[in-house]
Amino acid sequence: MKKIIFLLILILTFQAGKSQNLSDAFRLSNTQINGTARSSGIGNAMGSLGGDLTSLSINPAGIGVFLNNEITVTPSFNFNNSKAIFNQTFKDNSYQLDLNNIGIVFTTGKNNYKKFNFGVSLNKLSNLDQAYYFKNEQSPISFIDDMVYSANYNNLSNNYLNQDITKLNINDWPTKLGWDTYLFDPALDNYGNEIDKRYVAILYQEEKVNQRKSFQNFGETNEVAISGGFNYFHKFYIGVTLGINNTNFNSISRYYENFGDNSFVFTDNYTLNGEGYNLKLGTIYKLTNSFRLGLAFHSPTYYSLNQYNVYSIESFLLNNHYSEGINDYNYNFYTPFKVILSGSLVGKNALISADMELVDYSTMKFKSSYDDLSDLNFLIKDNFKNTLNLRIGGELKASRNLTLRGGYELYENPYRTYNNYEPILTDDISIINYGIGYNTGNFFTDVTYRQIKSKYILNEIQPNFQDINLNNINNKIMFTFGFKF
Repeated sequence: MKKIIFLLILILTFQAGKSQNLSDAFRLSNTQINGTARSSGIGNAMGSLGGDLTSLSINPAGIGVFLNNEITVTPSFNFNNSKAIFNQTFKDNSYQLDLNNIGIVFTTGKNNYKKFNFGVSLNKLSNLDQAYYFKNEQSPISFIDDMVYSANYNNLSNNYLNQDITKLNINDWPTKLGWDTYLFDPALDNYGNEIDKRYVAILYQEEKVNQRKSFQNFGETNEVAISGGFNYFHKFYIGVTLGINNTNFNSISRYYENFGDNSFVFTDNYTLNGEGYNLKLGTIYKLTNSFRLGLAFHSPTYYSLNQYNVYSIESFLLNNHYSEGINDYNYNFYTPFKVILSGSLVGKNALISADMELVDYSTMKFKSSYDDLSDLNFLIKDNFKNTLNLRIGGELKASRNLTLRGGYELYENPYRTYNNYEPILTDDISIINYGIGYNTGNFFTDVTYRQIKSKYILNEIQPNFQDINLNNINNKIMFTFGFKF
C-alpha cells in the first residue's frame, strides 16, 4: 500500500509539472503589498489616506491627495528564517538586498481645489526568497524502489525507456532518468536472460539509505503602477491605475541519497516568468476633516507565463552518469478580483487607519492554447475559498519632525481543503510593522521593521518526506528617502 501511495504522489507531481498546480495559483495571487517604509509602518492601511506612492497599488484615488511633486526610493534588507520540523528541527536562512519602491508624482493645475495628479511607481507585491532542508537516515525505503515499482507497475519496456526522454509520458520521466543513470537494472531469469518490462534496484537486499532534500527559492512579483487622479475641493478624490506586473520565480530542489560508497542526486530546477496587466479604480471621500472613507476595485491580473523545468539525475557509482529532461510550457492565468473598503481618523498629531480586502481565491483560473485545464480549474474551486484580509495601523507625531508608527496585517488562509502532493498553507499569514519617520519639509526619510509569519505543510515525492511542517519568518528592514519639489 505504501508503494502505491508513493507512486500516486509521483504521478500527480509530474502531471503538475506539465499542467501547473494549485501552488502556482496561490503564489501568483497571494500578494502582500509593501512599497514605501511609511506605508508598511502603518500596516499598509493606505486605502483611505493616500498621499503615498504605495497607495497607487492599493487605492489609486490616493494620488489625488498629493499637494506637491514627490519622488521616493525604498531599498530594503531581507532576512528569511525557515524551520522544517521532521523527526527533528532543521533550520536554514537566506539574505537579500532589495528595492521595494521607486516612484514619482506630478501635481498639475494652479487651482488648489481642483487638481489632476499623475504618477508612476514600482511597488513590490511579494518576495519569494526562501531556503530550507530536511533529512532522514538509515531508511529501508529508497527513491530507487519507487522508480522500479513505477517501471514494473506500468510494464515499461527496455525499448520504451531507451527512447529520447521527450518521447516519453512526463509521468515516466523520473523512472527514465534513473534508468539512464544505472540506478536499476533489468531483472534476470534463472538462466541469466533479461526479462523485459521487469526491473530490480541496484541496492542490496535490505540495504539502508541516507536521504536529504534541500530547497533554494528565489523570486518576486513587482508592479509598475501608472496612475492618474483628481482632487475636488480636498473632499472627494477619484483615481485609476494601470498595473503592469512582472513575476519571476526560481526553485531549485535537490534530493540526495547515498548507500555505501554510492550516491545520486535528483534535481528539479523550476522557473516561472511572466507579465500581467490589471486595472484599479478607487475613490476617497472626506465625511469630515477628520473622518475619511475609501473604496477600491482591482480587476483580475491577466498573466502570460512561461514555465521551464529541468529534471535531472546524476549518479556516482563505479562511474558517474548524468541524464536530464526539459519541459517548456506557456500558459495564461487570471488572479482573483479584489474589493478594498477603508476608513481612517486623522487628527492634528495622530491618525489611525484600517483596510478590509475581500478576495475570492476560488475564481483563479488557468488557460492554455494547448491543453484543456478545466480539471485544474475545478480543483481550484474545490480547494479555495473567499477570504477577508485586514490591515490596520496608526502613527503619532512625537515632535515637529519625528513620527512613530505601528501596524498589523492579517491575510486569511484561502485553502478550503488540503491535497497530498503540494506545499499547503496551514494558517493565516500575519505581519507586524514598526516604523519611524523624520520630515524636514522638502526632504523626508522613513525606516520600518516588518516581520511576516507563515506556516506550511510539505509532502514530497520521495519516500519518507511526508507531513513536514515548515515555519517561515521573513524579517525586513526598509528605508525610504523622499524629496518634494
